[in-house]
Amino acid sequence: MQDSWGINDRVRLNLGLRANYWRGAVESDVNGVRFDQGSVFTPGLGIAPRIGLNVNLGDDNDSVLKAHWGRYFHQVISLFYSRLAPESNVTGYIWNADDQVWEHDFTEGRGPGQWTIDDSLNVPYMDALDVGWEKVLSRTVSLDITATYRTNDDFLDGVNLTGEFEPTRYTDPDSGRTFNVLNQTNEGENRYYFTNVNHCQDYGQAYKELTCFRKVRKYAGITASLARRWRNNWQMQASWNYGEARGSDNNGWYEFLEGRGSQLGSSTFFSDPNHQINAYGNLTIDPTHLIKVLGNARLPGGVVVGGYLRYFSGNTYNQLIRVEDVDQTSDIYGHPAGSFRLDDGISLDLRVEKEFNIGNDRSVGVGIDVFNVGNADTVIEAEQTLNSDRPFGAPRRLIRGRVWRVGARFHF
Repeated sequence: MQDSWGINDRVRLNLGLRANYWRGAVESDVNGVRFDQGSVFTPGLGIAPRIGLNVNLGDDNDSVLKAHWGRYFHQVISLFYSRLAPESNVTGYIWNADDQVWEHDFTEGRGPGQWTIDDSLNVPYMDALDVGWEKVLSRTVSLDITATYRTNDDFLDGVNLTGEFEPTRYTDPDSGRTFNVLNQTNEGENRYYFTNVNHCQDYGQAYKELTCFRKVRKYAGITASLARRWRNNWQMQASWNYGEARGSDNNGWYEFLEGRGSQLGSSTFFSDPNHQINAYGNLTIDPTHLIKVLGNARLPGGVVVGGYLRYFSGNTYNQLIRVEDVDQTSDIYGHPAGSFRLDDGISLDLRVEKEFNIGNDRSVGVGIDVFNVGNADTVIEAEQTLNSDRPFGAPRRLIRGRVWRVGARFHF
């Protein structure tokens, strides 16, 4: 539902309400045996209100104060509940080049009951608050300054119910540092409960302290933008954003139960408590500064040119230390999350297009796009593992190099 309410000549409220209903079912075939569990993902109704306020500050409608608050639910994906379906064993082999034979590496499967799910869970959501001021500076130019604050809540995660852990100390041979870690004494016997994990709640897990960890993700920032609308055959927009993303639930892209983030469902925080060590800090996608300038212009002869310039602070990365003296496969952060940052980057894209009229209100446009004009070799991913053959911090992935693209458009 959506409605707009004019309180008076200067103040207007925009009200909205969205109701979300989700269901998910699983079925599988394991070694010829059919498992059909029906609807297993049955979260409560998601109510998403939103409210916007516009206040006209000037008599000429050239200055407006704007505010908006809204709730937005995470997209629901099958990974939230697909682990409830049993899975046939999968066996992996490694080629031994010395002996010229395939050697067994692992056999993995998922039997019935390895995962159970809370039948009254909630879908994760984000609350967003924006407060801004917009000012018309001239017939074609306007200024907008907006502050943003976002928080996330009701994270979904899998709690290791059967894992038994005991404290021990581990000294890393590469850094010489000693850490208090936990050793799983019954590795390989994990069973999980998928739910909105409440702080220090007892779900029947063997290691009671496992849930005494808070998952947090929040962002605060301010954006200033200057826009020049189309007039006299050109337009332009420039913006600068200063912000910070902090928390423990990372905003990177992790597979289910394979990282310190829950974008695709369960993180590793409640499967192995070692992953909770140094977990709070700056998140991976955290550009402190983000500057954009873009625009286009029409030149004589039907030629249109455009450009997009972007300057950005590098993402953060972490120092991962493999803990060798525990029975489970485990790694820890050697420093608080986001303690290391990649170098800043800059990128420029350009476009030129020529339009040819061919009569009868038809035309053909031929254009050339050049991405990363300067062929910048900005590093966007670095080696994080301290105990790796590759030096810590060494580049692992670069921004895409210069790309040329030629295209044509037919208008009729």
